[in-house]
Amino acid sequence: MTEIYIVNAFNRDLKKLKDKKYEQIIKKILLAVKMNGLYSILKFPEVVDIKKIQGHSEEYYRIRIKHGVGYRVGIELIDDGIYFLKTDKRKDFYRKFP
Repeated sequence: MTEIYIVNAFNRDLKKLKDKKYEQIIKKILLAVKMNGLYSILKFPEVVDIKKIQGHSEEYYRIRIKHGVGYRVGIELIDDGIYFLKTDKRKDFYRKFP
């Protein structure tokens, strides 16, 4: 079982979006990551891929979600677990992450 940590900014981003379907997708992803590991979510139809963020340290990744305008979830992989740092629409995500 993988340890996951949810940063306060991640929760604020979710509340700011006010999209209930997207919230359900995120909850499903969080549960799957906790139970089966990060790459188990690639089986979900909403998850397109997981890629390393270029130009930053090796720990930063983004999860691309196929919903609406295209959402991204920013994560940091550290030895003790996975930190969920940010989520937003594509156009705003890359300006503010990490």
